[in-house]
Amino acid sequence: MHKEDQKTDEQRRKLVKLAASSAVVLPLSGLVACGGDSGESTVDKAKEATAEAADKAAEMAEGAAETVGEAADAAADAAGEMASDAADAAGDAMDAAGDMAGDAVDAAGEMAGDAKDAMADMADSATEAMSDAKDAVTGAVSNTASGLPKLEESDPVAQALGYMHDASAIDASKYEGRGAAANEYCKNCALFVDGGDGWGACSIFVGKAVNQNGWCASYNRKG
Repeated sequence: MHKEDQKTDEQRRKLVKLAASSAVVLPLSGLVACGGDSGESTVDKAKEATAEAADKAAEMAEGAAETVGEAADAAADAAGEMASDAADAAGDAMDAAGDMAGDAVDAAGEMAGDAKDAMADMADSATEAMSDAKDAVTGAVSNTASGLPKLEESDPVAQALGYMHDASAIDASKYEGRGAAANEYCKNCALFVDGGDGWGACSIFVGKAVNQNGWCASYNRKG
C-alpha cells in the first residue's frame, strides 16, 4: 500500500473511533446527569461501562477499517493483474501481427525472385533460339555458297566496283589506301558469307562466289 493510502486509512480509523466513542459517551453522560447525587459508585460504574463501550466500539471501528483497507488492497491488486494481463495480450497480438507482416514480405520477395528467375530463363532461351536460328541460316547460306559459280573479274558489276580476287591487286590509282593496304578483305566484310575452300557468297554479287581474299568498293568491315 502507498504512503498516501496508509495515511488516509489511519485518518479514517481515527474518525470512526472518535465517532463511536462519542456515540456511546453522550447518552451515558446524560444518564449520569439525570441520576443526581446517587453516589460515586454509580458514576464509576457508568464511567467503566462507558469506557468498555468506547473500547468495543473502537475495536469494531478498527476492524471495519481494516476490512475496508484489505478490500481496497485486493481490488487494487486485481485491477493491476488485469491491466498486466491486458498489456501482455496486446504485446502478443502486436508480435503476431509483426510476424505475419514479416512472412508476407518474405513471401512477396520470394515470388518476385522466382518471377525474375523465370524471366531470365525465358530471355536465355530466346537468345539461344535466336542464336540457333542464326547459325542455321548461316549454315544454309554457307552450303549454298559452296555450290555457287565463282565470280569472274571481267564481270561488268565486278569491274564497276573494282573487284579483284586478290585485294592487293586492286587499282591503287582509283582506290588509294584501300584493299590489302587497309586490311580490307572479303573475309572480314559484313556482306560476305564463308562457303568453304576460300570462297563464299556476297550479297552484292548475287548467285556468285567471291574469293575470301578479294575486295571491292562495296567493302563494309564487320562490326
